[in-house]
Amino acid sequence: RNNMHLSKWMADVGVLDNLEDGLKENFQEMYQRYIMATTEKNFYLQVDRVLSGGDTEDLPKLILSQLRYTNLIQARMKGADYKQLLSLPRIPFDATQSDDATSIALHEKMVDLFIAHLAWIPSDSPFLQERLRNERATLIRLTEKTAPFEWIPPLIETQFIEVSPILLQDFWQPGLRYYKNSKKSSEELPAIYTLQATEKIHKILSEYEVAVIDGPKFLEEKEKFLSAYTNKRLQSWRAFIANFSEGQEFFKNEVDWRHTLGIITDVQSPYFQLLAKLNNELSDLSPENRPNWLNLANHL
Repeated sequence: RNNMHLSKWMADVGVLDNLEDGLKENFQEMYQRYIMATTEKNFYLQVDRVLSGGDTEDLPKLILSQLRYTNLIQARMKGADYKQLLSLPRIPFDATQSDDATSIALHEKMVDLFIAHLAWIPSDSPFLQERLRNERATLIRLTEKTAPFEWIPPLIETQFIEVSPILLQDFWQPGLRYYKNSKKSSEELPAIYTLQATEKIHKILSEYEVAVIDGPKFLEEKEKFLSAYTNKRLQSWRAFIANFSEGQEFFKNEVDWRHTLGIITDVQSPYFQLLAKLNNELSDLSPENRPNWLNLANHL
């Protein structure tokens, strides 16, 4: 009897729709009153501190947060549902918070709540339109604190820890076991000039283009930034190659020398490995951006 009553109640679509609408309205009210009010207040305190001339160490991550926050709102306005919003690049963990597992987990839950909040707002809501204008304006104010896109390299270095430098020790086996973490710059190619970092830079630029929607200005500033970045990247590689023979200093005894001499004409030679690495790392460069020395290396 009870099951029949429950089935009849559940079959009443109107009751379920009203219940769902009520739950969503309650969630939105609680979210805006207790969560959004606090998180936005804290975020804008950081923004105001940076814009007023304070410490700019957190500027790159603030920009990335604002960039992705803006794109989530914009995606919802274009009709993205909850699952689609979840698939977009995540708002990063705030560097000003404690860097522990509990804080990171809490941050991820807060992002999920924000996405649920967005997903349950009508895509044509004037509320979203107003928020997009405000968030986009804040994003532009933040990015104007530096030369165009100069906030991206430090962002890559601090936010994407999986991007690592290329070390001489990677090539000069068996010298690896004798490497003493020397700080000589000639012994590494900085992480920011690796192919992995370059690919992340292009992804962030694509995200920024979506958020700002300022075609001509964006393209002009992007071209200048990438041109300067590419020049620095090539200069770093030339310096790394010029000092490549310093890897011999990792050898401790005659055994190490004999091992290397035995493979010096083989594909396992440090020099052959360097050529392979160089051609792979700079494979993304267009023909007009490839200097003669790189074209020569590509044919060796």
